[in-house]
Amino acid sequence: MRGGRRWRIAGAVLVVVFATAGVAGWWYERQAEAADARRFPPPGRFIDAGARRLHVVCIGGGSPVVVFEPPGFGNALSFSEAREMLARRMRVCSYDRAGAGWSDAGPDPLSIGTLADDALRVIDTVSPGARAVVVASSVGGFTAELLARRHPERVAALVFLDAGSSGVLANAEPLVPWTKLRLACAVAPAIARLGVIRLADPFAIEPSKSETRARSAAVTYRPGVWDTLCAIVRGFPQSRDDFARAPPLRADIPLVVLSAESRRGLAPPFLDSAVADLQPLMQKAHRSLAEGSSRGTWRIVPGSDHLIAGSQPQAVIDAVYDVIRR
Repeated sequence: MRGGRRWRIAGAVLVVVFATAGVAGWWYERQAEAADARRFPPPGRFIDAGARRLHVVCIGGGSPVVVFEPPGFGNALSFSEAREMLARRMRVCSYDRAGAGWSDAGPDPLSIGTLADDALRVIDTVSPGARAVVVASSVGGFTAELLARRHPERVAALVFLDAGSSGVLANAEPLVPWTKLRLACAVAPAIARLGVIRLADPFAIEPSKSETRARSAAVTYRPGVWDTLCAIVRGFPQSRDDFARAPPLRADIPLVVLSAESRRGLAPPFLDSAVADLQPLMQKAHRSLAEGSSRGTWRIVPGSDHLIAGSQPQAVIDAVYDVIRR
């Protein structure tokens, strides 16, 4: 009886400890988000997306307009070096997809079709009456391809930066670690709301080192980012149907497809081994995508990782000039 009582007391103490830690983590995250909102107001403007808003940042001037489609953990301020260098000669716009950066949360599940509709709203706002050059990185490639297939009249050219596509889906779907992704989606949004991800700093942003890094951490570690990525995972069946119903990509669209030399950054560290065989399949799909266009080129960028615009920005600038010359 005494032993049983001790175990009950120990169990009660553990429950109190975990509950207290959970409340403290929740309070810490709420306070951190409130402080971030005061410290880092939205640097761009909002456009209407029905019942929600999308945050858009434009720099430079002139024609054509170049629109950056962000990677999974990216936002409107990602790839600043490449954007700023291009903005010396043309207007460059970037935006936060639903639930990321400063944009309002989107639906859950979230399909690529919905994201393509959002991208169309951005182009119609920042480049009314004129087509835009779309530069897509990582998962942003799915949105860019579907946008161009549904609305070729709004897309002047495409630049894919180690980006997803319908070909990547077809080649790589069997290798996607769906079980691990679903497990991560069951855990990550919850622990983000308890401040664990912000404290762990899994992407080594090191916010204490500069104001720029602090702002990057503020928008990257928001729980809404994880909610959005998991909503995209849950929306995969609808996304597959969206691609199946869309017209094929026009063969005459100017297209530059760049593949990364290294798979570094392709997946979070805990999923890196699971995607070890994914990179060659992505490169195969990238090459096939370029060959499907009468005005397409493909190459591997030396010294690049998955986020090519961050690791080799000059390659992106050259690619944009290339498609514009065509």
